[in-house]
Amino acid sequence: MKDHIKELINIVYKMCDAYDDLLKLLEANIIDDPLREALRLELVMYISHLSKSDGTITQEEVDFLNVYLDNNFNAEFYERFIKEVYFDILTDVPPTIKLLVIYDNIVYKHTDNVKSLAGTTAQLFYYLGKELLACDNEITHDEICVFTSSISRIIYYINNNLDYWYDIDIDFCAEENYSFEDEESEDNQIIEREQTLNQLLEELDSLIGLKSVKNDVKSLINLLQIRKIREEKGLKTFPLSLHLVFYGNPGTGKTTVARLLSRIYRELGLLSKGHLVEVDRSGLVGGYVGQTALKVKETINKAKGGVLFIDEAYSLTANKGDSDYGIEAVETLLKEMEDNRNDLVVIVAGYPKLMEEFLKSNPGLKSRFNKFILFDDYNEEELLAIFKKFCDDTGYSLASNCEVFLKKYFIDICSNKEESFSNARFVRNLFEKAVTKQANRLVNNQNLTEENISIITVDDIL
Repeated sequence: MKDHIKELINIVYKMCDAYDDLLKLLEANIIDDPLREALRLELVMYISHLSKSDGTITQEEVDFLNVYLDNNFNAEFYERFIKEVYFDILTDVPPTIKLLVIYDNIVYKHTDNVKSLAGTTAQLFYYLGKELLACDNEITHDEICVFTSSISRIIYYINNNLDYWYDIDIDFCAEENYSFEDEESEDNQIIEREQTLNQLLEELDSLIGLKSVKNDVKSLINLLQIRKIREEKGLKTFPLSLHLVFYGNPGTGKTTVARLLSRIYRELGLLSKGHLVEVDRSGLVGGYVGQTALKVKETINKAKGGVLFIDEAYSLTANKGDSDYGIEAVETLLKEMEDNRNDLVVIVAGYPKLMEEFLKSNPGLKSRFNKFILFDDYNEEELLAIFKKFCDDTGYSLASNCEVFLKKYFIDICSNKEESFSNARFVRNLFEKAVTKQANRLVNNQNLTEENISIITVDDIL
């Protein structure tokens, strides 16, 4: 594995150099610094974050960083480095990946080479992360969650933003279904089992806003509990579909609630594993005849025992041309849902109007998805609470006048928002920009204190 990773690093760096040369000829440079240096810095950020995900950076992880990324630093350096990092692998796609996708699309238009640099780099992120988790022989649940979440987010972004079809060569499945599961310690498995229904409901209640969603989920749980009791007492029960439709704008917590529901269903004995597998159109629809059915079946196999969450499900039936395989994906999905009805739940999600059209596209969809949960947009108070939570989670605080300013700002945003307003994602982006502006404002300050380096001002948000 070590030789494979080093070889992959060399391949990616050579591709970076080749892209730099080609883009200069095309006069399409987007950044001043060489791609190689930008990527190397980001790999350090990624591995540092992953190392710290279980609460500490071990000496083995420091040695790993120094071997693969040609540094000569200690754990204290990485502790400081993480605090100053400008993206969070828990919530965002690495900026360099986004940049490489742009570069890939530019190069694709000018050459016959469809070897995606972004896709190859995703493999590097994957193999580096996988090897890091194993390097200290202590693979924790937290590390697995951060790793799988970051890689799935990278793959999702690449597949949705490339101008051409590209299969990323990664044997990857999400979270608890990942192959590291067998290597988790017994203690971690016990902790996972000990999370009771009440604890899961408390976690649901702790989410900001979503009042109607919480009520709908609790009503569903009550129905399932009573139904289970009737079964145990030998009483008649009516057929009940566990499949759900989540509809609402982006950033309203649909994936978060789906993940909680998967664990709640497991706690109720309705699912054997309770993990979540998240896909979109690119994860189900192939680029040539015969590929789509295989991709759907592979995805179903990964999701068995848990929840398959299909985001922007309407995109499967949006194009009805002869060369589109979305309809085939839906038909295969319906058959697989029937074949695995005893240990699989499917949740489809997307914009309200588009989801209505999606459900009308096939009679089988309407019969299987008869429970709808609406995710309303956040109001100004909830948006402010989300911003303050980002601050609390990362050790920042707001200046005295900043909270008042933000509330007025969010009132204006809510009064004039577009239909596709991205809610919590909008707030996250606003927070990240504020942190970046604060860093630019303070970088040349010779008298930095713990207090002034932690305060976000109105100027940082403007």
